[in-house]
Amino acid sequence: MAYTVRKLLESEQFPKMKLFCGKKGLDREVKGIRIIEIKDMEQYLTGGEMLITSFQVYLSCSDREVEQHFEDLVKSDISGFIVKKREEDDPTGK
Repeated sequence: MAYTVRKLLESEQFPKMKLFCGKKGLDREVKGIRIIEIKDMEQYLTGGEMLITSFQVYLSCSDREVEQHFEDLVKSDISGFIVKKREEDDPTGK
């Protein structure tokens, strides 16, 4: 039985975790976890990974570069993103 994005959300291991978009992807299998530490992470993915990021790696990128990386990550067949909200990056909490 596969471990899915839905099971991760329902596990309540991370009670503050919220789904922002992609309800169609809830049944995607999570085959592994990767922490994004480099801008071109997509070249190291094999598919099915859940990516964890605070987006720090993308702060020096232009909006278009970030958009291109996201497009490439989606093409890599990832399971999803877990984004760590950092108050110091956005004191308004948005």
